Amino acid sequence: MKKAGENCDTADYDCSVITLDVVRAKGASAIAQRINRNLDTHVIQLISSEEEADISNLEELSEKFLSDYR
Repeated sequence: MKKAGENCDTADYDCSVITLDVVRAKGASAIAQRINRNLDTHVIQLISSEEEADISNLEELSEKFLSDYR
């Protein structure tokens, strides 16, 4: 979960919050890594506000989402 905004830890202020819960394949095998990469790509395509976003991971997606909100 990531938050953005002044005094975001209190209920008295407006802030944006993004929480991503993504199912992950276990293990370090090449197949598990490929599955997880595809899952990340799918989530990025679903949430990104840009058609051709230059976002390569969920951390960047979270930062971009919060930046766009601000």
